[in-house]
Amino acid sequence: NSGRLHAKFSCELYAHEYNARGASPASRVAGHADEVLFRDCLALRPDLAAEYEQLKLALWKPYKHDRDGYTAAKGDFVRRVTAEAKRYFTAQND
Repeated sequence: NSGRLHAKFSCELYAHEYNARGASPASRVAGHADEVLFRDCLALRPDLAAEYEQLKLALWKPYKHDRDGYTAAKGDFVRRVTAEAKRYFTAQND
């Protein structure tokens, strides 16, 4: 739970700093591509970034010569994180 609290605090702090510079992803969530939301969520959540790194390392050798398979194998993780990012940034606009 302390990790979740830390991640939530980090997200809020990052979003506040981003807003202060006038470039908040939360202010443009409706027009953002999923890739940008995914990237922004990983920037906000070091735990998810580390999980993504481990996934990519685990898939590297099995899919060394299969780019489409590699991308597909990451799909569930990417969809889950992107959905979380959409919920988070949409809530920031409410």
